[in-house]
Amino acid sequence: MYLFKFEKGDVITNTLFSHPSSSFFIYNNDVFYNNDPNITGSLSGLQLKNISSGSVSLYEYNINRPAGSLIYPFIVKDGTLSSFKTISTSNFFDIDQFQYGDTITSSYPLSASISRFYYSEGATRKYVSPLKNILNYYTNISPHYEFSSSLGDKGTQAINLIDIPSIFYNNNINKKSIELNIYIDGVKYATLADQAGNGELRQTFPSGSNYNKVAGVALYNEGFLALTGAWSVGSLTAIEDYDQTVGADDFKWIYFGGGLQGNTTYSAGTLLSSSFEVKFAGSTDTNILTMLCRAPKGELNHSNNPTYLNKTSKTMDSLFVSSPEGYKERDDIAINNIVSSSYTTPQEFVKETYISKVGIFDENKNLIGIAKVSKPVHKTATRDFTFKLKLDI
Repeated sequence: MYLFKFEKGDVITNTLFSHPSSSFFIYNNDVFYNNDPNITGSLSGLQLKNISSGSVSLYEYNINRPAGSLIYPFIVKDGTLSSFKTISTSNFFDIDQFQYGDTITSSYPLSASISRFYYSEGATRKYVSPLKNILNYYTNISPHYEFSSSLGDKGTQAINLIDIPSIFYNNNINKKSIELNIYIDGVKYATLADQAGNGELRQTFPSGSNYNKVAGVALYNEGFLALTGAWSVGSLTAIEDYDQTVGADDFKWIYFGGGLQGNTTYSAGTLLSSSFEVKFAGSTDTNILTMLCRAPKGELNHSNNPTYLNKTSKTMDSLFVSSPEGYKERDDIAINNIVSSSYTTPQEFVKETYISKVGIFDENKNLIGIAKVSKPVHKTATRDFTFKLKLDI
């Protein structure tokens, strides 16, 4: 085995900044993420990834597996006291629930999607009240963030909260990237956007008396869209049962996203004319470790692979030498000459090897990683190579 120490400049750490975009389309209780179709698995008979439509699957486990054959995580209760976060300490130590030696299981796949929480005027709002301090914190950016002011009281007014999990944007949602669209019978009916980048979601379409009016605010770092626009949009009236306690009503921004999972359930066929679209871009930074592994000339030209030696002229008994000093392989066995030629005359002998793997070791010579090449690299004494390895950290 050959060991080479990294020289100065062979190990580089940098950061890759990217802005992945996401879009969600909602129609008749179905959600489509980045326009991906809901493919049915050939084995499961369910959605291919065994998750609800419009979701992403964490770890991509249980792809096209039958319902009775899903893999799952498990932990055996023992003295290490290891368990899942969903198991409380009191339940873990309750011997009526888990005895030592019992297997504690969880489930896969884990998934995430956007959700919607709609609260009518005066209703108790479980997920809005905890955002009071956060909203007030951003009032220096825009007065529309203030939880209670002359512009409205988010503690009592009708409000529509769109929750975006961080898996879709990582660090934060990019300013000026949010766009909300509603379509009526397939035609764009209205649009909200944060064109100024100050978190104000303003109506940019259609034109009219409500044009450029603020219908809500965006929490870029926390992943929430708080919509409070309660005016009728456009000229159509009595469109759909957006608020099932009210009945057929004009579309208002507080009704946006009907059909998303959350605290309001719509039966199939309730919203057949309306479809909704959420678009935004995230911000991610990935630390990348680049390692330059060099294979210099005159090195790496010997192999311990049995095919490296020409053993055709020797019997199995004559490959090794036994003596009082030890038992070793003969040192006069010829190396295979694998230089190809179209001529019948012998060609010049060249020591050749093929590099198929590169191992990474720590300072104590412990193997901590292996990089495999797609095709073994032909190495001769006159050739030098540099393998560029990249690792996201």
